[in-house]
Amino acid sequence: MQLNQFKFLIAVDKYGSISKAAQELYISQSTISLSLINLEEELGYVLLNRSKRGVTFTPEGKEVLKRAYEIQNVLDSLKDITGSSEEIIGEVRIASNSHLGMNIITDTMLQLKHQYEGIRVYAQRDDVKAVLKKVAQNELDMGFITYHSLAALDVQNDLKRLHLEFHKTYFDKQAVCTRKDHPLTKLPEVYFEDVARYERVTMVTKKDPFLTQNFGVKDSDISIVTLVDVLNLRKYATQTDAVVIFPKNEALRSNEMFPYKLTVLDVKDFDVDIVGGWVHHGTHEMNAAEQCVAQAIENICQSYSEMTL
Repeated sequence: MQLNQFKFLIAVDKYGSISKAAQELYISQSTISLSLINLEEELGYVLLNRSKRGVTFTPEGKEVLKRAYEIQNVLDSLKDITGSSEEIIGEVRIASNSHLGMNIITDTMLQLKHQYEGIRVYAQRDDVKAVLKKVAQNELDMGFITYHSLAALDVQNDLKRLHLEFHKTYFDKQAVCTRKDHPLTKLPEVYFEDVARYERVTMVTKKDPFLTQNFGVKDSDISIVTLVDVLNLRKYATQTDAVVIFPKNEALRSNEMFPYKLTVLDVKDFDVDIVGGWVHHGTHEMNAAEQCVAQAIENICQSYSEMTL
């Protein structure tokens, strides 16, 4: 038996069906179905009544579900035990695809350094597809990915195809940012076609297709300057008419950290969500060190949200 099997059972109960549970966990329906079938075979009795209308728990299934919740409560309570952190030893390889993600991983490493001296975290940056592929091939133990809502379907398909689990811990809105006296700030209303007339500064070395595919902007109309770090990016934007597209809360939070202040514009036809979360292989049991990293990531993401309330 694996803890993931009990987690899947709880998810089916929580969301009412295997398909909905799979959707919420960002894994394939077949992964949950096969895992629960294996659990039934191991226990020797049926846990779920399956029909075209969905699934219901058998009497035995209800009893196992009760125990699954008890196990979950025990695991949650173990996180609160003090004095045992020095006994957890391990190495965790993790990567992210964004500046925001690397910030979260760095703060996670700092938190762990004070709590778990035996845990070593090795971090790297790569594009989102490479991060997912490396986690699937066990080249990484975990990933922390961020993606905008216009790319959600592609990312979710990759997660399911690679049998990865995604745990959403961060949510934000994309925002268009400029210097405070930028010409766009003087317009009565701003639309994305107005934004597209200006140079864009970014840390991404290739053009982001969501601009050209979703806002009627041609590649040839977008002038992009690429810089390697956020400090110089902000410096460039505050001294030119360039625009920056940032996660909104991250932009506001960074205003407290950097000398180059940016203004968030209200762009009427620009509504793009940013989702972030940690990823691991859905069929692999997480060890204690990885669980500590995951919990620390969730704590850091919560603190980021509180900073911007």
